[in-house]
Amino acid sequence: MSSSLRTSRKSLDLPVDVWEEVIDHVARPDPHVWEILTLRTADRLEHVARRLTSTAGLSDRVQMLIIDCFSGAEQSWVPLVPLRLPRLCGLKILEIAHYDLTMRPPNLYELYRLFDVDHLRVWETIYSRYSQITQLASAVSAKKLTLAGQVQSYRAPTQRPGRLMLGAVTALTRFTLLTTWRTLQDILRTWTFPPTIRKCRFNIIDGLHFDPVPQADETIVEDDAVMWERLATLYLRISSPEKRGECTFGQDRTVHVYWEVYEAVCMWSEYVKTEFDEIGSYHHKLRLSYCGVGPHLSVSPQVIILALRSMAAARIPLHEIVLPHLRDEIVSQFWDSIDDCLVNPDFTVLKRCDIITAHESYPHVEKHPTVDEPYICLHEEYRERMPLAASRGFFRCDPRSCKLLRSSSEGPN
Repeated sequence: MSSSLRTSRKSLDLPVDVWEEVIDHVARPDPHVWEILTLRTADRLEHVARRLTSTAGLSDRVQMLIIDCFSGAEQSWVPLVPLRLPRLCGLKILEIAHYDLTMRPPNLYELYRLFDVDHLRVWETIYSRYSQITQLASAVSAKKLTLAGQVQSYRAPTQRPGRLMLGAVTALTRFTLLTTWRTLQDILRTWTFPPTIRKCRFNIIDGLHFDPVPQADETIVEDDAVMWERLATLYLRISSPEKRGECTFGQDRTVHVYWEVYEAVCMWSEYVKTEFDEIGSYHHKLRLSYCGVGPHLSVSPQVIILALRSMAAARIPLHEIVLPHLRDEIVSQFWDSIDDCLVNPDFTVLKRCDIITAHESYPHVEKHPTVDEPYICLHEEYRERMPLAASRGFFRCDPRSCKLLRSSSEGPN
């Protein structure tokens, strides 16, 4: 035996307790690897179940479980997930994608009662009735629900999707829906919400790539006043004084509506939120941050009028309104109507009316808005276009520090 080999063997002569420590460290799985588990097949489910069961404390590290079914693949293993896995005490998020709920076994919901999660995400899942979603959310006691994908009512025996009865999900505090404008119109007519709901967000996505039937280009219908009245009513119910309870500083009760276009990220957003203005009081704010025409989506300035009128009709005491960047060539016929809405007698506590500025939260908002000549900034133009609102002190600014000045590239008159 060579001297180098003898030296190597001698260097490995370690006490047993040290070796046990080394082996335990090497065998111990990376905790971050097991924080998010993804299951796509029955074999993967069995492998993960054995590993979680055989390694002490490993199941407690799982925070997010993703059940992602391949399109057209065998899915009989999905209902067995709660039975095969050990108790996941740290599980916060359950995400189910591409699963066919129309082919579920009768005991699916009962089996999933073994899970107790904070957030349920349902992505591109096949379902024919809204009750299939709400029963699943109720089974896992979800406090937050995200639903992306169109209901396929043609698969239901009655050819109807039924009502979106979120009131059955008794622990629900947040709801996010990604859908088309037309589908949201249908849902708004019959939905129900539990008294625990605090935040709602609706992302209007044009031409969802997983729709069974391609959608035509979305157009925001100008005369859809009922749509906005129902959104305002939802906000009114969410923000009613008897439901405020344990309000903390910041956004407490919200209804958000987003329009998103894939190519241009052309997004119109309505933020309706309450926050503390000062201790013991509430601040209602309406933010309208985009209005224009994109390659697949048209958002008429008329929606500003509809949103303002619906808030006034609901007698919501608005304290602040933020308007989008508007060019006269697009909004020329609406200036007077918007002006009248801003001085509505029902807005008696309105303290501030301003224009949205660029922010990292609003990537679609231009840093240097196009200002119609001869105005030096957007505030000046709005004061001229809407004299009634200007008479109440709205759209004030300091020209030396205004963030909405005419960009240098536009040049003088």
